[in-house]
Amino acid sequence: MDPQCAFASGKLLSAADHTRLDGAGDALIAGGGAYRLGHGDSDAGRFDQESRILSACAAAALFRRSALEEIDGFDEDFFAYLDDLDAGVRAHLAGYSGRYVPAAVGYHIGSATLGDVFHPKITEFITRNQLLLVLKNYPRRALLRFLPRIVVFQCLWLALAIRKGAFAPWLRGLSGALRSWPETSRKRRAVEAASRIGGRYFSELLLRSERQVYAWHSSRPDADRSALLNIYFSLFAPK
Repeated sequence: MDPQCAFASGKLLSAADHTRLDGAGDALIAGGGAYRLGHGDSDAGRFDQESRILSACAAAALFRRSALEEIDGFDEDFFAYLDDLDAGVRAHLAGYSGRYVPAAVGYHIGSATLGDVFHPKITEFITRNQLLLVLKNYPRRALLRFLPRIVVFQCLWLALAIRKGAFAPWLRGLSGALRSWPETSRKRRAVEAASRIGGRYFSELLLRSERQVYAWHSSRPDADRSALLNIYFSLFAPK
């Protein structure tokens, strides 16, 4: 077993339809948007190979206890949504890695509590936590390098929220992130102090994760592709 592997995730299938993927590891684009690889796709073999992943959906993930304790576990201030991705990012900053193991299969009832992603509470929490994740964890070098992508992604996310009638929840999420800044700033200093990798290496990890999202997105039929990602990747297509 790799002593630097902090966590592993299996293949998650939809509990409602075992022929469809719920996810094959979690990824993050450099602009700060989180995506579950393969989500909603038919389980047709694309995600049958082991691979490195930035994060694992906590619905079914195995963490090395010592690594989880070292990074101070899950951030309770996130409450719900992206707390697992935040932990995965911090594990990588601490010098660990993550692994997708498709031989392990689980079944996930996604959004069982609140339902649709544009439920007001989900939109609020995702908006807030996307910002907290970036502000808390991106090293200064990565933050400056990817600032244009972060701004573009947040503008696209805002436009999508408005189109879905979720402007008020988006605004509450932004307000929550701003109110959390003093505590987030304190946590940022702690993350920086514990980090074992430089900003350049972290940037490469982010870009690798973004390429995973791009490869998955590009493989989908046009009708199933995210309009937000279509625009984002038209501006920032991976090289």
